[in-house]
Amino acid sequence: MKAHCLIRLQKANETGDIINEMKTNRPSDPVIVKFLIQVYNDLGQYSESTSLLEYALTVSLDNEELCEELFFAYVREGKLLKQ
Repeated sequence: MKAHCLIRLQKANETGDIINEMKTNRPSDPVIVKFLIQVYNDLGQYSESTSLLEYALTVSLDNEELCEELFFAYVREGKLLKQ
């Protein structure tokens, strides 16, 4: 939440340490993942966002919000299947 607040206060350069610490812990709690996804998206780190969502969904497959976020992450990266 602290990283999210720093982004909102336009202090994005101060979030690096927080993000790196969270990345090593591999969060899977949906609430933490949602905040971290917002931070990654605000920083333009879409691939990090997608990989975190993919990991979180391996832990809790039944979370509809995370499934929806993963869909939009794939859209942001252009990873949808073309028919």
